[in-house]
Amino acid sequence: MNANWLNSLFKSLRKIWKLIAAIAVLTTIVTNGFGIFDRLSSSTEETMQLTIFLPVELTNRGKLVVDFGNDRRALTIGENGTTNFLEIPKKFKNRRINIELIASEYKLNDSSKKYRFDGSPIYLNVSKVLGHIAGLVQDRKGNGIGNAEILIDTDTTVVTNRWGIFKIDLPENMQKDTYRLRISKKGYEVRDEKYIPLSNDIEISLDSIK
Repeated sequence: MNANWLNSLFKSLRKIWKLIAAIAVLTTIVTNGFGIFDRLSSSTEETMQLTIFLPVELTNRGKLVVDFGNDRRALTIGENGTTNFLEIPKKFKNRRINIELIASEYKLNDSSKKYRFDGSPIYLNVSKVLGHIAGLVQDRKGNGIGNAEILIDTDTTVVTNRWGIFKIDLPENMQKDTYRLRISKKGYEVRDEKYIPLSNDIEISLDSIK
């Protein structure tokens, strides 16, 4: 009877040891599995940074808007013209992104360009927009007057098209806060106007000479 009891005990102990070993193996698998999952999660959560440089005079004078897929971000231009976009998902690396400048008196030289994002800084070239002058010359009935001459200050002339529309972009060295316009057309009285850049297109009505 003692021998049978000992055999039963040994069999029970072997079963327990097998169970313990199985639990240990399962624990190792589960632990390693979570470790792999954590590493995969951390790798998918890795982020990048984008630094954009603009001329220093744009410091705190506008915003930069960047599209990362459906994630549209807008930040105020920082000190020394530097703007930092943080926590950009790594999946956007080497993709082309759109950058928009919102700043009074300035525009990107190439607003349609898409920039390759690879983690390196991006340098943007801008120009002032004070030189954009546009408008409509018409008669008192609202009909556009073609071939009317618009003298800008004293040295630049632009001519209206057949519908009376005109526009011109002056070079930066000629740009200023206010322009004097003199509008003339044979058969109409000469008219002088003041034009302020960044305002709406100007509408000028001429009186015919009686």
